[in-house]
Amino acid sequence: MKTTILVQWERVLAERVTLPQKNRWTRRAIAQFLGINRITVKNYAEVIAPVIRDYRQRIPKESGRFRTGYALDQYQFWVICKIAAFMQLLRADLNGSTYTKDAAQIIAKHQKYLSYEVFVYDTNMHSNSAA
Repeated sequence: MKTTILVQWERVLAERVTLPQKNRWTRRAIAQFLGINRITVKNYAEVIAPVIRDYRQRIPKESGRFRTGYALDQYQFWVICKIAAFMQLLRADLNGSTYTKDAAQIIAKHQKYLSYEVFVYDTNMHSNSAA
């Protein structure tokens, strides 16, 4: 049973997505696009997503610390959308228990699906098929 769930999680993380293009995404715009709460987006952006090395490298710093409340770039938006889909599956599976730390651990182990390189490949695949 656990292996089946892991395969589903990997499928969600590996699935290609087509997203609207913007230079900067506010948490409000992301929440509106995904149909979720802004606090949830903040949690994804500031607690879960930073476990991904490529995401973490793109977070602006202020006095050596990560800045909070910054606008996300297109790659970071893509990561948040992937995390949102993953969390929806996880939430249904864990049925109400706290799962943020579990999700961060799983994403850290499978961050290859959320690398900047995969984002560029995914984006190019969609732009080539649209042409």
